[in-house]
Amino acid sequence: MDAVALFKIPLHLEDLLKEESEEYHITEEDVEKYEAAANVDEDEISRLWFLPVPNVSHDAWCYVYLGIYHFRTLEDQQKERLYRIVTRGVENALDYLRDIQDTDLAKNLLKVTTFVLTHFIVEVQKSYLDETREQSPEEVTKTQASNVAKKTKQTKRKESEEWNWNADKIGVTLDWTIRLLEKCFPQEEPAYDITDKELISLFARVGYVFIEDNSTCRNRELKDTIFAILKVAFETLHFRPSAIAALLHLVRKYEHAATLVAELIYYLDSHFLNWSLGAEVIREISQYDPVELSKAPANSKNIATFLCELTDRSSAGIKENLSLLVDQLDCESYFVRNSIVHAFGRYLLSLSLEPKLEEGKESESVVELKNSLFDILLKRVDDVHAFSRSKVLQVWQTLVENRAVPLSLFPVLMHRVVERLRDKSSIVRKNSIVLFESLLSKNPFGPSLVLAIFENKLKSYQGKNAQTGNLTEAPKLAATGTSDSEKAMEFYQCAVKFIVHVCEAIEILSSLVWSRSSLDVQEAISCIVTARKFEVDNTNAAVRSMLGLVFSRDGNIRSSVIDAYVRLFVGENEKDPLRRSMDVIRGLIQLVSGATVGEVACVQKLLEELIMKKLLDNRTIQMLWDIVFEKVPGVQKKQKKPALLVLTLVAPNLQVSFSEQWTERLLEEMKSWILEEPELCCLGFRVLQHSPAISKKVLKELGSELMSSLDRGAEAPSDWNRFLTGRLCLLEEFINTIYGCDEEPSSTAAFFLKCLYEQLHSCFVEFSSNEGAQNDQDEDALEPHSIKTLCILASLFHFSGHVALNELAYWEGYIRRYKASMAKTTQVDETSTKDDRDEMICEQQEDMHANERYLDELLTHAKQEITSRQGVIGKIAPLAVGIILQKHFYPMIKACAVSYLTKLMCVDERFCEQHLQVLFTVLASEEPAAVRADIVIALCDLTVRYPNLIEPWSSQIFRCLQDRTVEVRRNTIMCITFLVLNDMMKVRGQMSEIVLCLVDPDSQVNKMCHSFFFEMSNKGKSFIYNILPEVISNLSSMSNLSEEHFKTIMSFLFSFIDKERHTEGLVERICQRFRLSNEPSCWRNLSYCLNLLSYSERTIGKLANMIKYYGDKLHDAVVFQTFCSIISKARKFSKAEFRAFLDEFEEKLIECQRKHDEQDENEDFTERQSSADKTPPKQEKRNVKKQVRIVEESSDEEQSDEPVAPKQLKECPIPMTDDYLSTEGEEELSQQVKRLSIRQALRQRK
Repeated sequence: MDAVALFKIPLHLEDLLKEESEEYHITEEDVEKYEAAANVDEDEISRLWFLPVPNVSHDAWCYVYLGIYHFRTLEDQQKERLYRIVTRGVENALDYLRDIQDTDLAKNLLKVTTFVLTHFIVEVQKSYLDETREQSPEEVTKTQASNVAKKTKQTKRKESEEWNWNADKIGVTLDWTIRLLEKCFPQEEPAYDITDKELISLFARVGYVFIEDNSTCRNRELKDTIFAILKVAFETLHFRPSAIAALLHLVRKYEHAATLVAELIYYLDSHFLNWSLGAEVIREISQYDPVELSKAPANSKNIATFLCELTDRSSAGIKENLSLLVDQLDCESYFVRNSIVHAFGRYLLSLSLEPKLEEGKESESVVELKNSLFDILLKRVDDVHAFSRSKVLQVWQTLVENRAVPLSLFPVLMHRVVERLRDKSSIVRKNSIVLFESLLSKNPFGPSLVLAIFENKLKSYQGKNAQTGNLTEAPKLAATGTSDSEKAMEFYQCAVKFIVHVCEAIEILSSLVWSRSSLDVQEAISCIVTARKFEVDNTNAAVRSMLGLVFSRDGNIRSSVIDAYVRLFVGENEKDPLRRSMDVIRGLIQLVSGATVGEVACVQKLLEELIMKKLLDNRTIQMLWDIVFEKVPGVQKKQKKPALLVLTLVAPNLQVSFSEQWTERLLEEMKSWILEEPELCCLGFRVLQHSPAISKKVLKELGSELMSSLDRGAEAPSDWNRFLTGRLCLLEEFINTIYGCDEEPSSTAAFFLKCLYEQLHSCFVEFSSNEGAQNDQDEDALEPHSIKTLCILASLFHFSGHVALNELAYWEGYIRRYKASMAKTTQVDETSTKDDRDEMICEQQEDMHANERYLDELLTHAKQEITSRQGVIGKIAPLAVGIILQKHFYPMIKACAVSYLTKLMCVDERFCEQHLQVLFTVLASEEPAAVRADIVIALCDLTVRYPNLIEPWSSQIFRCLQDRTVEVRRNTIMCITFLVLNDMMKVRGQMSEIVLCLVDPDSQVNKMCHSFFFEMSNKGKSFIYNILPEVISNLSSMSNLSEEHFKTIMSFLFSFIDKERHTEGLVERICQRFRLSNEPSCWRNLSYCLNLLSYSERTIGKLANMIKYYGDKLHDAVVFQTFCSIISKARKFSKAEFRAFLDEFEEKLIECQRKHDEQDENEDFTERQSSADKTPPKQEKRNVKKQVRIVEESSDEEQSDEPVAPKQLKECPIPMTDDYLSTEGEEELSQQVKRLSIRQALRQRK
């Protein structure tokens, strides 16, 4: 046999082209033969290329080697042929290896075969990866789908001709690689003693190149094969460091490699390496330079992901590298900090899951280690980066869910959660809410967190153990040797602190439900529901605060809040109808008890949703009636009103009206309620409005009882205002019932009006007969007959006004229904001719127009009849006007008169025009706040009905925004918001009065004003932009507006400017206003507004071009400093080429300031000289020349940028007397020094 050539594995594939001394060297002749070869014998080459005998196998070896080297340039048929030659050659080599007895020959053959196969796999895989990266994602998906699709005979024939590196071929080549690996490093048979590091690297390189491909590693079989190949590299100790470095390089370079490499390390550690590899990898990561990691964000992100994946599978190796990992917490990359925090959390979790010998018997080292890690995690909650803070909160949430947090840390952790709930970042707030919910669900203090119970128990233990310390000491429950009482006291100390922090968190969550972030709102709602189940003290108020969200425009928020109330009402009793009804009733009664008008409206909307979900059935309605009529045992009287209120809210939405049995029972109860419980009677009237028609006889009986009850006000003179308020509510609901249930409401209302007139007449007669006796009484005390007269007079005003509105609504509804019926009856005969149809259509249109004119005249006549002084309703209009204009009259009566008059004004436009002056006269007077607040509401209604009539008076309405009373301001901002948002009122020059409400001392006015601007901004994106210049000018001219309030208003308004064209326009308009004012305060305000804008390169250029408008104002230190701040902020986003422009702009600012400073100094110098010059006339010319010389010298010195030497001051001709060094002189000198210091600082910075 020919001589065997020893094969030394080269480091690189191309090395065989360079080393001429080796027998496996490829010459130029071999390359020429390869290029000239057209048809080759595959079988012959497959039998020869692996033989370590150059004389026999050289040509075959050259063909295979050069094919691999030039694989990217081969055609598809050549690639397919080379694949067959290599795989068949490996098979032949393994068969040939069985017959070889020479060990050196066997080693050489294995080296050659391994070298060819591995380099073939690497080159093919790299070529495939390069082609895949150049393709689009859609093309890659099609290619993968074609590889998986079912293949026909034609497709198989095409594939045999075309090259395709698919999973089948990869599996074949990897199988041959495994077989070669087993021959090189056998487990049972005697090994060939191959210890070449290069041979191991060949196998490892195959695994590395497949890790680069994410799609290949999704195949479970291929992944197991790759792991088996790489096992050899890590089992060889001298090769392990380079293998670890190679894996970490893959992790840094490829994002998908993190998960795969972590899985590989876990596989090797758990099966072969006894958890040593993970520790070495973590040690290698811990030794990375933090600065270098921060320079490459992608690398640091991949390393962080890998560390998280690795520690998720096993926390082994963390303990040995804790000190190194702690040092990496100072890394600037938040990805790295997050991964280390994650690793610490996993390690703490593994410590908590370890089996313990006995409770409380942990070793001191483990306890200290856990405490130190907990301290680190607590400190990381305050990380500078929002994503790091959120990651720490996630780690804490995992520890809490797995009960790995000791009891003593619960109050401390809850306190940190309260702090993070106020975080500016929404993602931090979200994770804080999730952690808060986990702390509540897993709290060790019990299912009921009532603060009073725990405080009482703590006080009892403190009484027994007064010597153990006060409540402020930090509990250390891990200490041993303490008594049971001391442990119990420490337990209750932690519980009290925990519950106090929970109550603080609930208050923050109540405000978060109105956040602009939909995610915050939904998380806060879920958290409040969870806290309510633990009976936390202030959760009832939080649950009530969510009611307004049922009207949210966001469908997700609306569905979330409705589901939350369903969870609160139904709970776990959804399958039990009886318990479900009881829970729903209990929850509804709790909601409506003490609810405001707005909250009641929200509950009504909520009830509509509950009816749609079929949670309010007949059983629930019957139970509510039983509560109202006290048929349920144990029902308190205070529950009757909420139950009846729920019935009034449910009644309009029920498909079936209440039964006659319940209606009759209600009518009987209401006769007694009129005198004893007027509030229940009002609710009863509301229920009757949705019941079947009630007979006129029953209505008159109720009305008679109601009219006779008006005399009862004289029985309680001290509380007659409250009595009168209740009676007026009764009258209003009674009128609504008349017009809702009576078939002839006008006659019934007129009947009761006459009754009131008769009662008022009798009261006047009685009053005149007792007038003499009243003079002897105390003037401040009211007689019973006087109270009776006032009650009936107020009732008459209120009743008449409400009847007028209902009468108008009755007429308008009748005419609307009549018009609708006319439209339905208008039909055309289809059988007639076209001319006849046209004629009929014209006749019908004429008839319709005539009928509409008649109906309009009829409605106008009805309005005039209602407001006529000859009518029953309008008869007392002059009396109402006289009472309104009379000073120092009873406020309650005056409010009723205002209500009556404004309701009549809503009925008829002419009547409104006649009496508008009365309302605005009272509005501008010193009348009580309640009267003026009612007038504002009335004017809002009148504006809706007659906008053109109220428009000239709009300035008087806006003036109420600065009223001295809070009630008037609240009603005014609420009405203006409604009118402006609905385009019923135009704001012309009054916007500055609205923006002042942003700094109103009343929080409710402040919130409504903020809401106004938010809604206006959503309605029109340019609204804030258009009003800003006018607002800035008006506010700057207000001497009574503080600087702090001006900045607060402007900061809020400028937050809506987010478009570049708006910013550019504001820069131009604000800069132009510098010339319109000579007040420094106005300049400072304008410069502050410029500083609030977000600048780009374009807007900075616009600002620089406008320097002619503000350049002469830069001598003011505040204005100059503000412009410098704008430039400094612009440097942060500017590019290198733009910074030169910023430097030039800054030089212009300094030059403008210097010019003005020089002018000021020359003027000051001239003034001082003229005031101090007391020389005789002969020396005047000489002194003038000397002064001119000194002025020129001073100007030269100012231009030379050199500080003034002290000896130059001695040449000054002005004597340094005490008069010269006055206070004004010191201030001027200090200002000059300040200007010089500013310029010097700017020069140093440049």
